Amino acid sequence: MMQQRQTRKPLLMSLPWIMGLLLVTYLAITFLTPTHPVKAATSSTLNFQARLLTSGGGIVADGNYHIEFKLYNVSSGGSALWTETRTTGSLVPVKAGYLTVNLGSVTAFPGTINWDQEHWITMNVGGAGGSATWDGEMSPRLKLTAVPYAFKAGQLAQFNGTTSFTSTLSLVQPTGGSQTFQIADQ
Repeated sequence: MMQQRQTRKPLLMSLPWIMGLLLVTYLAITFLTPTHPVKAATSSTLNFQARLLTSGGGIVADGNYHIEFKLYNVSSGGSALWTETRTTGSLVPVKAGYLTVNLGSVTAFPGTINWDQEHWITMNVGGAGGSATWDGEMSPRLKLTAVPYAFKAGQLAQFNGTTSFTSTLSLVQPTGGSQTFQIADQ
């Protein structure tokens, strides 16, 4: 009579079980761990990039340039909603014709700008170094796109639990008594 020997399963045969156990553990930790609110910081500046060319289409010389930026809520005409002039002490560095600035870092955007509307920006270049010799506001204006709309979220984020809000609720079918309800901020 032959005795049967117990054979062990190779490690590879138990690998699916180990992987399954790891997956169940991961899912349990992910979905059963309490969540905490996430807060995002908003910026009060707008990143702007451009390339400066000469009137003949060549790249301007490297250097620090005087540049004035203006923001409008119309594509032409109208009055500027905001102006930021970058001159002595805040000149704009230009390298290979490219410039990058954080608009609003020298002159803050006013709280009166309605970021729910379309806006256009212009530049007026005053030359490099020395004193500014302005070449006139660019035309056509450049239309701003999606990112500035995040400013509206930043304005809403300023409200916190210390601010009290009240509102009036009108019922369609009036009932007796007071029809004004105040709900405490949660």
